[in-house]
Amino acid sequence: MRSLLILLVLLPLLALADEISITRVGQYDWHCADIAGTTLSGHTRQDKAIQACVNRSLADGLEYRVIPGEYRVQAEIGQQPPPEPPVEPPIDPPPTNQPVTFGPVQALTEYPGSIAALAQDAFRWELTFALNNTAGIHGLASRDEYGTVDPGHLSVWVENGVLKVRHQSGDPNGKSVVIVASTPITAGVEYQATVSIVVGAGMGLFLNGTLEATDPFAVGTAGNTLPLILGGLCWRCNDGVDGPEYPIDGTVYLEIHDQPLTLPAPVALDLSWMPPTEYEDGTPIGPGELAGYNLYQTSPGDRRLLVTLDAEDTAYEVTGLAPGVHCFVASAFTDEAESLDSNQACKEPT
Repeated sequence: MRSLLILLVLLPLLALADEISITRVGQYDWHCADIAGTTLSGHTRQDKAIQACVNRSLADGLEYRVIPGEYRVQAEIGQQPPPEPPVEPPIDPPPTNQPVTFGPVQALTEYPGSIAALAQDAFRWELTFALNNTAGIHGLASRDEYGTVDPGHLSVWVENGVLKVRHQSGDPNGKSVVIVASTPITAGVEYQATVSIVVGAGMGLFLNGTLEATDPFAVGTAGNTLPLILGGLCWRCNDGVDGPEYPIDGTVYLEIHDQPLTLPAPVALDLSWMPPTEYEDGTPIGPGELAGYNLYQTSPGDRRLLVTLDAEDTAYEVTGLAPGVHCFVASAFTDEAESLDSNQACKEPT
């Protein structure tokens, strides 16, 4: 029967069977039924069911249905169908936070300050550079301006083989923070310097992936509208003053990423000293002659003044230090002269 052939065609799509049993459930193979599906007559042949429905329609003008009989099909499975092919994992879309790139350049090159990536409160600059020599100052990247105190100025350079970063606070007194790498820069070697800044968390300087220096201060560059100078410095880029200077003798390439690097929690050291009682020639220091102290950090990096203290101060807490050994010296001064350095005190914060 044609109905049986239709069923057999469908079976291989389900399984490969050892034995199939097909049993008619009802009494007849075909039925004439009304439009609601109610059987009105049963027949062993399709043409007989059709003729029965035709006769009824000729008699009353209504519509009727020819419906095949009901069968029960059961198969004993001998072999499971082949497994479906594995679903290929979805291909990850390309990341949307691609870095903004500048260079590489071998000379002073200016980019407009309107580029969105230049104005952020959380970011990192990755500078890949190589110098032909390290004597003097070699500007790497700069958004800076001489004679102004706007916040967010940022410069990176190499000075006599020392990698440095300057970030300006916007303090009315022109305060800025300079952090210095302890690893010296060698001519003819390629380096990757990373400056990572997060407002409220501080900034860090990495060299080839190793943290060199940190500072808890960071104001970001969201308020900085200055152009970017790559391959030089822009310390004198405001109106009426000379333009960019300190061109690089080498090559530099900059990537700006939206994701800053994680910085370790800053640590602190307590320093203390005894007040001097006499001058170098042995003359006693009279009351009120001692004016104060200068405290310098001597490593890592070069010597820099940390703070100037009053004559009554004999202790100071240095905060925002990166892991590693740090060294300090102090000097006393009067209204007329500054003493020689004290002994150098070195300690690793814990």
